[in-house]
Formats: sequence, C-alpha cells, structure tokens
Amino acid sequence: MKEPQRAPTTMGQLLEIDLGEEARVRNAHRTEIARRKAAGECVELEESEHPTPKPRLGRDGKPWRGRKRRGSDDIQRDALVDAILHENRLDIYEPVPSLFSKQPEGLANDDTIAETFRKDWEEASSHATLQRQQQMSERAAKEKKKAGQEKTEEELYMKGPKLGGSRSARAAMREAMLKAKKR
Repeated sequence: MKEPQRAPTTMGQLLEIDLGEEARVRNAHRTEIARRKAAGECVELEESEHPTPKPRLGRDGKPWRGRKRRGSDDIQRDALVDAILHENRLDIYEPVPSLFSKQPEGLANDDTIAETFRKDWEEASSHATLQRQQQMSERAAKEKKKAGQEKTEEELYMKGPKLGGSRSARAAMREAMLKAKKR
C-alpha cells in the first residue's frame, strides 16, 4: 500500500528564509544588549539618529489615531501564510457541509438567510402558541373541576376567619351551629 505524499513542513523539513544583512545586524545588537543586561551591566539605550516627531493633535487635543490600513507587504505576507497553511492542512475531519450551499437560483445569500430565519421564527412562534393554548385549557379544566366539587356544611363551618377566643371555644361554637342546622 502506497503512503500519501505529505507536505515537507509536516515532516520537519522547514525552509530557512534569509531576511537580509540589516535584520542579522539588528538581531546581533539586540542579543548583545540582552546578554549585557543578564550579566548585570548597566546598558544605555542608544538614541536613534532621528528624534521622534511630536504627535499631531486633533481638535480634542488628543493625538491622531493612524488608519488601520494594511499595506501591500502585509497582504503579500498573508497570502503566503494562507498558501502554506492550505498546503499543509491535515484532512483529519470531513468538511462540514454548508447550510446555504443548496440555495435556490436567483436568491442572494442575504435573502436565503432571511428566508431561513423567517421559517425558524414562524415555527417557534407556532410552537409557543400551541403550548400557551394547552396551558390555558389545562387551567380551565382544573377550575371547572374545583367548581364541580360541592363543599359540605361541615367544611364551610370549619373554614373561615378566626374571630378570637380560644380553640376550644371556637370548636364548641361550631358544634352548636352544626346541631342547630341539623334540627
């Protein structure tokens, strides 16, 4: 059985890219400064030849914020990174099918999203309405059942406000009322 060919970066074979002499000198200088700091020497930061210009102030007195525009170098670098990542992608999982890949002809993506949202909304609202109707009918059935149960005279005399007196006095009064009703 033949093993599929993999990208060289997955096998540990990375390409070294030369950044130029300027980058090499800058890295050596930074390494030297870091080594001196680690040794405990007092390191003075060298002032650059060009002093930093004063920031331009806006109407509110705060410095202007630069535009976050991407330059052509950034775009090229991103394209290179995307190409490398795409080349070295591991196909471990199957790609997830897009929900909107089966859109009908003539509808834009926004229209498709709006249509699916409308369908979901209608389904959810009809479900909620159905549940509400079931709860109302259950509540009405309980109330009807309660109304159908007649309370006996004893239960009517057993309930009610406590107008004072001891418990035994109230019980004696209740008994007297029940005897009077029976006669």
